[in-house]
Amino acid sequence: MRPCSFLLLFAVVLTAARAAADTGIEPKWRPELALRVAYAVPYGHYENDTPNDSGALSTDIKAAVPLTLEAGARRAERLYLGAGATWGRVLGTSAPPYYVQNDGNTLRLAAHGRYEFRPGAPVRPWAGLAGGVEWVQQGYVTYFGFPYLAVDAGVAIPVRDPACFGPFVGASLGRFQHVDGESTGYLNSTFTTGLVPQPGPNSRDIAAPAWHGWIELGVRGCLSL
Repeated sequence: MRPCSFLLLFAVVLTAARAAADTGIEPKWRPELALRVAYAVPYGHYENDTPNDSGALSTDIKAAVPLTLEAGARRAERLYLGAGATWGRVLGTSAPPYYVQNDGNTLRLAAHGRYEFRPGAPVRPWAGLAGGVEWVQQGYVTYFGFPYLAVDAGVAIPVRDPACFGPFVGASLGRFQHVDGESTGYLNSTFTTGLVPQPGPNSRDIAAPAWHGWIELGVRGCLSL
């Protein structure tokens, strides 16, 4: 699904929920915005059939710092449904054989669902699910993955009505299906101890997809409208 489709979904969800709130009747659905920031470490592989474990995400990526914006609606202070867009900075490693630290970016677009167990309490635990698509770009190479599935859990602490804030932990699972911009050759570099891959126009579907994911620890803030 294209990014513009998720932006349209953002607008539809928020507009519909806001219209319900403006009727003067106690709304069944209450619109909510949320912002997350986390520190995430990768696990798994880009694809199978790679020599010497060279396909492991941890070989190229030390961590990522994802920032997520969510828009949706809450029903009966327990159930939340919405959509989210995540942009994250990928922190590359300086691993051999190139010893070049390639930072990059990650983008995720997903539908979100969350259930709150103790609405109205001073500390409100919750658990959530998400599903969508993912891009990871590092250097000249971009991987695209579907499906992207995530589970998370945390607590919401009311700060000042209608805002909340609290920590969360999450884990995700996905498979890359396509890669663009793979290297077509190598060039000696005076700034490194080996050969540096050069960008290329290569674009291919991944014949042997592998499972990969992220473990996240972060904080989430919300604002009910």
